[in-house]
Amino acid sequence: MSGEIVQKQKEALLKKIAEHKSLAKPILDKARKTSPLEVVFMFDTTGSMDIYLSEVQVNVQLIIREIRKRVPDARISVIVYKDHEQGPYVTKTLAFSEKEEEITAFLRSPDIMPGAGGGGAEAVECALYEANQLDWTKGPKGKAIILIGDKPPHGVMDSFDDCLSGRDYRIETDKLVEKNVKIYTVLCNNVTETINNFQFLAEKTGGKFVTLEAIHDLVDLIVAVSIKESNPLLLQAYTDELRKKGVLTDSKRKLLQGIS
Repeated sequence: MSGEIVQKQKEALLKKIAEHKSLAKPILDKARKTSPLEVVFMFDTTGSMDIYLSEVQVNVQLIIREIRKRVPDARISVIVYKDHEQGPYVTKTLAFSEKEEEITAFLRSPDIMPGAGGGGAEAVECALYEANQLDWTKGPKGKAIILIGDKPPHGVMDSFDDCLSGRDYRIETDKLVEKNVKIYTVLCNNVTETINNFQFLAEKTGGKFVTLEAIHDLVDLIVAVSIKESNPLLLQAYTDELRKKGVLTDSKRKLLQGIS
């Protein structure tokens, strides 16, 4: 093959790449403007989850800005939970908000600082109940819960009767399915008793289950799940951004592949 032919092939390839890039930007811009998103950050705030909650509290403004840069009209809620008779609250909820300062103030409030926890099941079912009380919009797309914890709800390791509020995670999950809300479960601390339940919650709702191996991946994971549920094109673009910045570690790549 002559050098002239090779050069022409290279030029043709470069032209295609340039055309692809020029097309990709308006497609992504349209995705940013038109894709809906309602997402709940749901956290276990018992003592074993201290470092994970702290990671999000420190970076909450970054998380919100990264999401809203891609989905400007994103509505964000926060639900935190402990267990019955383990502290000043069982659950606390911030309704859907578009205000960065409101979400930040809630997450950084001393009222939700981690503590207590008996080592068994936690009130996940009560947190799911609270999620069902939110004013979700009607429609099939762009609705997700990111559940970050290390213990299952009551009714897995113990009796359903151990939920003093009489909630059942199966019933609450069914209601979320009816609302077209997906649950993305993020397992921390590698607690094996939780795996099957977290897998169930994700599979039942059409979400994904992942295990968090590196705490510093949590921020990018929250952003990635949020924008992916709005529009999968945004997740691919975000992954490419992380790669170009040189921060797409093996553990982070595994997580992003796990939610795609």
